[in-house]
Amino acid sequence: MWARAADGGGAERRLTHSHRAIQEVSWSKDGKWLLVRTETGAAGNGDVLAVSALGDTATVPIAGTPATELQPALSPNGKLVAYLSNEAGLNEVFVRPFPNADAGHWQVSNGGGGSPVWSADGKELYFLNGSNRLIAAEIGPGPAFSVTKLERLFDATALDTWATTGRSMRRAMGSSCISVPRAPRSRPPRS
Repeated sequence: MWARAADGGGAERRLTHSHRAIQEVSWSKDGKWLLVRTETGAAGNGDVLAVSALGDTATVPIAGTPATELQPALSPNGKLVAYLSNEAGLNEVFVRPFPNADAGHWQVSNGGGGSPVWSADGKELYFLNGSNRLIAAEIGPGPAFSVTKLERLFDATALDTWATTGRSMRRAMGSSCISVPRAPRSRPPRS
């Protein structure tokens, strides 16, 4: 993988020296890291790696097991990475600390999971469960990772790709889009 200034100036610079094909790439919000997912052509491929965008081209393993890891999603504060893995049999959503991924490993979904997306404030992690229902995992406060609540939001069978903006979630359906605002948790119910 190579990088070049957006204005076209300067020389291209190589970011990775991996012999494995890269199939997914996402930037950290601060622009310092790239999360990459390698090819899934054989068992054990489809690992999640991080690469510094600041010059050091060594890859940092995030999730590299005999299972297949997919769909990495870095939290807004850059301290956690959610991803999919079939290490438990089904595809499930897992979370690890970033960039020191060996410091923890937590399974968030149970019974199938996919398409993890962080809320803009990092207090929730959204994913599709094995029945294609959108789930909001509420992330506990404090330095240790925990999920304090799983909430089923709605059936998402007919929907495609998720994205988050502010306090709402959007999911594209072909050329249409659905937006689901999230009300503040402290607001009392209406009478």
